[in-house]
Amino acid sequence: MYLDLVVEIPKLKTGISRKKIKGTTYIYYEHGRKYYAGKQYTVPQCTSIGKVCEDDPTMMYPNGNFLNQKIYIDSTISNMDQLKFFFMCSRNLSAIGVKT
Repeated sequence: MYLDLVVEIPKLKTGISRKKIKGTTYIYYEHGRKYYAGKQYTVPQCTSIGKVCEDDPTMMYPNGNFLNQKIYIDSTISNMDQLKFFFMCSRNLSAIGVKT
């Protein structure tokens, strides 16, 4: 579920990547790496945090993972009140068993 507000894509030095799937560009956050000892290489563990806005490539539509990963603290959000309201609602709904 994507929020109906637009936020700036986080400008972290590492951990943010883009992946194009069927013409839509998604933003991923790398939150760790897993090492395979037998093959001696690491594989990134990524989570989708939003999708790029078609009008402005520096902005994105965040999803619930964006809130869960606590990346929104580092990003510039113009609609902070809307984001706080959504976060509070999603926490309250999940407390009573409604999936968001």
